[in-house]
Amino acid sequence: MTGAYRVLEVGTFTGYSSLCMARALPPGGTVVTCDISERWTAVAARYWERAGVADRIDQRLGDAADTLDQLKSQSGGDSFDL
Repeated sequence: MTGAYRVLEVGTFTGYSSLCMARALPPGGTVVTCDISERWTAVAARYWERAGVADRIDQRLGDAADTLDQLKSQSGGDSFDL
């Protein structure tokens, strides 16, 4: 609907929203999701695999502020569509 190709999500929990966004992306699109909880992101990863979208999701585990700084230095401030 928005034409997003690269999506950033802060807070993964069980991965439902990342799964939905990944399914809606065009070929080659990516969801970068960050969370601090290994427990809940492990649950999310199982569902992503089961849904066949794990290859479209780049999961970052750690403090979101640090992750956002890393992403900005790697890709620049305008590297995400949503």
